[in-house]
Amino acid sequence: MAVGYYQLKKIDHSFELNLVTGKFIVISPPNAKSSAATGINGKGDIVGWLTLANGVTEGWLLKDGIFTVFVYPSAAGTQAASLDWSDDIAGSFKDASGKTNGFLLTDVLKTQTWTKIDDPSASGETVVTGINNHHTMVGYYKDSGGKTSGFLANPKI
Repeated sequence: MAVGYYQLKKIDHSFELNLVTGKFIVISPPNAKSSAATGINGKGDIVGWLTLANGVTEGWLLKDGIFTVFVYPSAAGTQAASLDWSDDIAGSFKDASGKTNGFLLTDVLKTQTWTKIDDPSASGETVVTGINNHHTMVGYYKDSGGKTSGFLANPKI
C-alpha cells in the first residue's frame, strides 16, 4: 500500500493505492476542504493533514475506518507526516508566533501525549518527516544562517 495526494481544481485530495492490484481509493476526512495522506504503517493505518474551510490545518489518523483528528495544543496548525506500528505519530506544527516545530504524538486515541521536537542547531524551523518502530525520527531544520540541514533524532519518551 502507498498513500499520497493529488490536486484537482487547486484542491488537494488524499488517496490510498494498493500496489498489487492497482486499486486507487480516495480518502475523504470529515469537514476537510482539502487533505493530504502522508504516511501509512504496516497495519494499514494512515496519517495526514487536512485544511478546514476557515484555513485551519489539523492532523488526522485513519484507523479501522475511523478518523481521529488532532491538533498540537495551542498550535496555529498541525501536520502529521508519519506513524509507526504503534500509531505513534510524527510531524510538525506552527506555534502562535508562526515558528514551525516538530512533534511526536503518542497514545493518540486515549491520552494524547505530545513531545515537542526541535533540533538544537535550529533557529528557524524544525520539521519531522518520518518515524520508525524504534522512535528514531528524521527531518530537517534551518539554522541561523538560513541553511537547511537534515537530522536524525532519538528522543527520550
